[in-house]
Amino acid sequence: MQHKKRQYQAFDAKDRSKIIRIRRTDGTHHAPANTYLLDVVSDGGKNRELAIIYSFMVVKIRGRNLHHLQLAIEKRECDFIQNYDPLIFASPEPDEAVIDDIEVVTREDI
Repeated sequence: MQHKKRQYQAFDAKDRSKIIRIRRTDGTHHAPANTYLLDVVSDGGKNRELAIIYSFMVVKIRGRNLHHLQLAIEKRECDFIQNYDPLIFASPEPDEAVIDDIEVVTREDI
């Protein structure tokens, strides 16, 4: 029996978010508080890579069409991010934001 794949959503935004829920399909989940957010680094308009810098970890995001995600994070409005897994989610439209990979780097990893 084959299950119907869920619709993919790379991120969601709301008025004010105190945390960002980081959902990785093949790894741990995190929920860091926005009070620890120090910087958001982008690839200069290519909209394929972001790094969310916290005081205790870095979240590296790779994908496509990430401009609106970047704005949501910068405005402290991003509720969650999640990477795309073709085994779980239906194929997103070409113009939708897609996160291919989320890498979490902590002090222990350095």
